[in-house]
Amino acid sequence: MQWIIKHDKKFNFRFVAVPENEDFWDLIPNGMSLKKENSVILFDNQQFHVKSTAAILVCKKMGFPFNLITLFLIVPPFIRNGIYAFIARNRYRWFGRSQNCILPSPSQKNRFLTPQDLQFSDLFIKK
Repeated sequence: MQWIIKHDKKFNFRFVAVPENEDFWDLIPNGMSLKKENSVILFDNQQFHVKSTAAILVCKKMGFPFNLITLFLIVPPFIRNGIYAFIARNRYRWFGRSQNCILPSPSQKNRFLTPQDLQFSDLFIKK
C-alpha cells in the first residue's frame, strides 16, 4: 500500500481495510468469492482481481517503467501466484516491517475508505 501511495501520481487507487466481520462480505454480490483471499484485492472495471493479477494491474496503471510488468500476464496464473506467494512470505525479511501503521496526511485521507463508505451495489451492473 505504501508503495502504491508513493508511486500513484494520478491518484488512481483508493484503499479500504477489509474487516473480519461478515457484514462486509454480505455487501459483495453473489458469485463473488473473496472471503478466503488473503491477498491484495483490486476492483477494476466491474471485476475483482486478486494476487498476482491484482499486483500486475496496479503496476499497469502506474505508467512507465512499472507498466512493463504487464508482460508477466502471459505467464500462467498458477506460476505467477506461486511467485507472488513466495514474495509475500518473504517481504518482511527482505524489506523490513514497519512498527507503526501509516497515518495518512490530510492530502491522502480521501484515498482511504471505511467499509461503510463502500456501496458495492452501486459498483455492479444490474442484470
